[in-house]
Amino acid sequence: AAYAELRRRVAAGAVGAPRSIRCVFRDHPTPAEAFLLGGGGDVYHDLATHDIDFALALARDAFGGGDAVAHAPDEVYAVGSSSTPALAAAAVHDAATVVVTWRQRGGFVATFDLSRSSAYGGRAETRPGVATVFSASRRQRRRIAATPRARSGARRYGYDQRCEVFGDSGAALSVENPSAMPLRCADAAGVGTGPRVHSFPERFRGAFERDVAGFVESCRGGGEPLVSRADAVLATLVAEAARRSSELRRPVRLVNAKSSSDPADLALDG
Repeated sequence: AAYAELRRRVAAGAVGAPRSIRCVFRDHPTPAEAFLLGGGGDVYHDLATHDIDFALALARDAFGGGDAVAHAPDEVYAVGSSSTPALAAAAVHDAATVVVTWRQRGGFVATFDLSRSSAYGGRAETRPGVATVFSASRRQRRRIAATPRARSGARRYGYDQRCEVFGDSGAALSVENPSAMPLRCADAAGVGTGPRVHSFPERFRGAFERDVAGFVESCRGGGEPLVSRADAVLATLVAEAARRSSELRRPVRLVNAKSSSDPADLALDG
């Protein structure tokens, strides 16, 4: 609901013309190293693509709507890193910073701060699979949430996903992290709040349910899907540009040599 409201307000001009978008996505719990090495560890296509899709939607809304290509970015630059020797040897990044620019929009920029872990002091252990979490009963989910997931010494602060949009009016809109417990403590030691929610099923359960309901309604002839083919193709293309940029160690441009309105016709220059 918070992300949807941010998008609505940006489209209504609440910040003027957007000048920057900043997204933070730090996963929790950290996936097992075997999962990252086995094909699930692409930080660009598995993590970044969600926030990239949202940033592309914000840009399209703010700059007049129309087809996806008309408001596509023109350059992507990414720097990635690997936290263990095994990941480095396999060229698997579990953290990255991605910068996406729209030069045709006066240098409008979106940055994405990505990490597979929000744990400090050590790598977290494996987490239950998505199906396990979603199918578990409420009591079982409480047990899953209470299970230790980090080696000794690791300090965990939970699932961290935030977004800020700053515009030329000088105004900013942001989505912050909700707390698992809405408790705030102020004492001689300082001011503290409750821990972050455990992971994405808790954070985005309502959004997943609305997306599934919208998809079913579209299948029944009730309207267009919330996310179109063009949206999905463009977000995937930008994520691939980020992956290639990190590999080539240089910016990668999106080129529309065919002057097409279909993002599938865009090419990467690297």
